[in-house]
Amino acid sequence: MLNPKGRPVDLPVNTFKRAIMAGQQQIGFWTALAGPTAAEILAGSGFDWLLLDGEHAPNDVASILAQMQAMMEDSTQPVVRVRGARAPLHGGRLRLYGRWN
Repeated sequence: MLNPKGRPVDLPVNTFKRAIMAGQQQIGFWTALAGPTAAEILAGSGFDWLLLDGEHAPNDVASILAQMQAMMEDSTQPVVRVRGARAPLHGGRLRLYGRWN
């Protein structure tokens, strides 16, 4: 891929997805704490992934973004559970998205 100036761009590698595809066990943590401080602490705890629950926790787009930004300095990969687009407020289908899905 090239940037607007025609220079090559190194795309980020989804190490979590690569490890799963290679059959390597990944250890993670499911959180519903809905805060960037908790996400930053958990990301620095050595987990391979951290699931941010947007279905059962009081998360919205802004709080999920803040948590993902807080995790950027660590190698822990964020996985986000969101409500389905047509789901009522009380529940929805499981959809998972990662940093570089």
